[in-house]
Amino acid sequence: MAKALLTGATTVTVTFIIIVLLISITAYPKLMPTAITNFFKWNQGFLSFIIATITASEAVASAVPPIGALATSIHNGLVTVAPAFRSTLEGAGSTLTIGLVSLTPTEKYLVTQNVSVWIVVTITLLYTQYIKIRRR
Repeated sequence: MAKALLTGATTVTVTFIIIVLLISITAYPKLMPTAITNFFKWNQGFLSFIIATITASEAVASAVPPIGALATSIHNGLVTVAPAFRSTLEGAGSTLTIGLVSLTPTEKYLVTQNVSVWIVVTITLLYTQYIKIRRR
């Protein structure tokens, strides 16, 4: 009984946190780039680790030509596809994003809370029905 309670509570909490993050990113499109930039500014050790990892990867790629060629082809493919992928995402989310960005902070808070609660409640109800069906 305690295990099921803990699993359910964890599922609801994680789902709620993910929903809040997704809505926040939709309402504040520059949230992630700003957060990552600030993280690198505040944490020089992690930035040094990333730079060392990039340098080591470049050294391995130049030492072993097949790996370098494979990495270069993957990079070139991603660079080619990136603009089309970005424009697709911008087109798909522009209506929702424009609506959320134009809201006041209080309205954004209310939308976030309502959407999060409705999704968590729906998942909880579906999960409860699934458990009832399995026990029969």
